[in-house]
Amino acid sequence: MENLYLREKLSELKDAFGLRGNITDAVILGGGLVNDTFRADIDGECAGSYVFQRVSSYAYSDPRGIMDNIAAVQRHLEAKGRRDLPSYLVKPDGGNCHVGEDGECWRIMPYIPSVYFTKIPDDLKRQGYEAEVELKIVAGAGHAFGALSEALSDMDPSLLKETIPGFHDTPARIASMLKTADTLGVRCDETEFIRGAAKKAAAVCGLREKGLIPVRPVHNDTKLSNVLFDRASLEPLAVIDLDTLMPGLAVYDFADCARSVCKIYEDGRLRFSEERYEVLEKAWLDAAGSSMSSAERDVLRLTTWSVSIELAARYLEDHMRGSRYFRTSYPGQNLDKARELIYYAQTMNA
Repeated sequence: MENLYLREKLSELKDAFGLRGNITDAVILGGGLVNDTFRADIDGECAGSYVFQRVSSYAYSDPRGIMDNIAAVQRHLEAKGRRDLPSYLVKPDGGNCHVGEDGECWRIMPYIPSVYFTKIPDDLKRQGYEAEVELKIVAGAGHAFGALSEALSDMDPSLLKETIPGFHDTPARIASMLKTADTLGVRCDETEFIRGAAKKAAAVCGLREKGLIPVRPVHNDTKLSNVLFDRASLEPLAVIDLDTLMPGLAVYDFADCARSVCKIYEDGRLRFSEERYEVLEKAWLDAAGSSMSSAERDVLRLTTWSVSIELAARYLEDHMRGSRYFRTSYPGQNLDKARELIYYAQTMNA
């Protein structure tokens, strides 16, 4: 985005949300794979720093439905006195999003001074922390997401729209990738490994279909970078990236978090960390308490393996389709990510 256009666009949004004052600075916030995110400083009556975010119209076909889900979840949490999520601003005429003449959906929330991590320990060094705090961060992520899971466990999932049908439908995700591969005539080690793993990867969804594990409101994208931490204490402050808040399975929330935080590199290869997994599982279950059933607890490790296979299939399919969903920084990056996840799953005791 050109700087002039960016300032004009953010000024338009600022006015739409009733933020009185002038934009004094604006910067791009990196890290997201789907949405465009910016931070702007405003002076005057509404002085402060705010996050402006455009919801990707390619990735999400129903941005208003996403924002309705966020509002419903926030009402549920606020009724319980909880502040697990950031608060999105509401326009003077109502609504927590703004759709401009170009049809793009934007939202604003106050900026939370914090730190986040995408990789451990790489991010620890980059952010100026010692390696010894890695397990504190793992536990913090487990506590943040586990506490959110517990807080939403008594919310009626029918109050939320399924804005991305089949988001964590592992059998459907794998079938879609294989169909794309067959249509394009692609047969490689990666597609054939996933083809062979499909039945085992589908087992958890089979439990859902049989009613053995419940559908409930869940986050659905619980990677490590979606937790904001206090820069000094490294205590978790908030869970972010709420576009996938909708009905789903709590075990997939745990598994996606485990997939994200339990990755370590040994001899240049990605491997599963048993130590981090045990720390994460304890923190999550301590925070989730009795909201997670014994049937759910029994399949946490299997689901962690399954979600790794599912995401590998998604990266593979996006690569075959020209990398239109996940942003890439070089050609073939989504293929590399798929290969990495497959190897990672192979190192896991599932």
